[in-house]
This record gives sequence, C-alpha cells and structure tokens, in this order.
Amino acid sequence: MMNSEKVYIEGYVVGFMVDSTGTREKRIQVSSGEIVSIDESFIHKSITPEKVKIPRMVADWIKFAKFEDYHLLGAMDAIATSGRKNLYEWFREDDNMDLFARAWLDGYEVEKEKRYIITLKSSKQKLYYHTEHEDYIFSSYDGVFYSEYHTKTDLEENGMSWVFDCPGIKIEEVDE
Repeated sequence: MMNSEKVYIEGYVVGFMVDSTGTREKRIQVSSGEIVSIDESFIHKSITPEKVKIPRMVADWIKFAKFEDYHLLGAMDAIATSGRKNLYEWFREDDNMDLFARAWLDGYEVEKEKRYIITLKSSKQKLYYHTEHEDYIFSSYDGVFYSEYHTKTDLEENGMSWVFDCPGIKIEEVDE
C-alpha cells in the first residue's frame, strides 16, 4: 500500500524543459542547491507577501498597539498624539504610511540600526549607557553594566542627540 501523505518542496523556478512527449517540466532549484525537474501541474506557488523592513521604534509601536487591541486606523491615528516625535516624523515621510500598513497586515523585519561609539575628544572618555541605572555617563571605565554602543534613536529618545552636533565629540560607526 502506498502512503498518500502530501509533501511540499521549497525552491525557485530556474528554467523549464519539454521532454520528447511534449510534457513541459519546470526546473526547480531546491534549498539544498540541487536542480530537479517537476511537471508543471504539480507546482503550487506560495503567495506569501514579502515582509517589509521598518525601524525598531515603529516595530515597538506596532507591538504596543496590537497589545492594546488597536485596529490599524486607530494605531495610525494614535501616532500623532503619542508624544513620540521621531515616530510621528517617520510616519509622515514619503510612503511610510503605506509601509506602516503593510507591516501591520503582512508582518515585518526590524532594520538593523547603525550603532556608534561616542568619545570625548579631550579626555578620550567614552559615552556609556549604564544598563542597571538606565542613564548615560562619560567614563574611562568599561564595566559589566555598561554598554558603549548606541543607536541614534536611543540617543535621541534619551536627550543625548546633541552629541551629533558637538565639535568636541568623536563619533565612530561600529561595523556589525
């Protein structure tokens, strides 16, 4: 007795061929890298929308709004009164309203934000975020509870955006 369990393979169409009987087959590259030929009638295409990439602050807002049982329009309306200036500015730019809606409906990936090391030029002290006390300090000490890598969003949200405009500050982008 033959097992009638359905199986699906994942791959991408990379070409086609027609055999001597006239049967048209698609050439599929499967995840292992191997290329197989499959009769076209057996292929089912996935119509999963591609996830959009959004900044962390937008992802945080979507997570909050869904937790609070907002609907899409309510979540979009509430951005203006949220007190989150950076979120509101992002939302009003270009096609970001559409991007927000797509992220809400189809899912999203969070963009990796650039990270920086901030150093006082005069004393060579680095800006650290004390994870236990949740505050920023300039120090030569590199301790367990300190983080020396900062995103622009984190700095802006914590009143530290002035470091980007200060001539006495050295800003170094960190490669990830």
